[in-house]
Amino acid sequence: MSVEYNKALMRRMIDEVWNQGNLEVADELFAPNHTSPSAPMLPPGPESVKMLAGMFRAAMPDYQMHIDFLVADEDKVVGRFTQSGTHSGGDLMGMKPTGRKATWTEIGTLLIKDGKVVTSWYEVDMMAMIQQLTTASPKEIIDDYYKYANAGKWDKWCDLFADNMVMDEQLAGNIVGLDKLRPMMAGMGQAYKKFQNVPKNIIINGNEGAVVSHISALAAKHPNTPIEAEVMNYFRFENGKIAYMANFHDSKPFKPFLDQLAGK
Repeated sequence: MSVEYNKALMRRMIDEVWNQGNLEVADELFAPNHTSPSAPMLPPGPESVKMLAGMFRAAMPDYQMHIDFLVADEDKVVGRFTQSGTHSGGDLMGMKPTGRKATWTEIGTLLIKDGKVVTSWYEVDMMAMIQQLTTASPKEIIDDYYKYANAGKWDKWCDLFADNMVMDEQLAGNIVGLDKLRPMMAGMGQAYKKFQNVPKNIIINGNEGAVVSHISALAAKHPNTPIEAEVMNYFRFENGKIAYMANFHDSKPFKPFLDQLAGK
């Protein structure tokens, strides 16, 4: 077959089967005896392509594959692709949908005889895809940070931090290590009769975030003196966890809490 025919076949596979979801087109492109040595567990013939494309499109309704480049000769075509999708549909390789988006790359090689693909090889950056789908984004972490705090779920709140976390907290000072943070937060339920920290503005830039919020609280031993304070938190994230956090606020509204700590 000609070089242009082979490139056109690859484009049809990407555009019609994968991007548009016209799975039956695979019957026109793949020979009945087609095999994929890089995925020997898949069925022979066009069914393997239908199975994979159907699975990804069901798991990622917005799935798209972009052709970065194609190189071909008389019986082979090689392409590099960039794929992306939001895991908001069904399960994907045992992973439950999280609503997270992933972008990953792939290199595919097709061997073509008599106008159809007889053998295909794929090298997929599955690690990049899985890592993105299973790692919480900064926005997710920030949302959970305030959700767990306002629900009084301080143990789950602590789970958002890395083991070697560092925190500069205006009242508590410098805290290093999750093993130090967790026992400190265990007493929050008894220290406050009420505690609500509501975000007002959120800014995220890469692995950093800043949140301006408002705290409304009551110290357990001073329930008649409301605590109302504007707060700013700075976050730095690593591998889906909070690695560093700094906390800034007007300390005057927290005098009832500080008196409580001092035994007053």
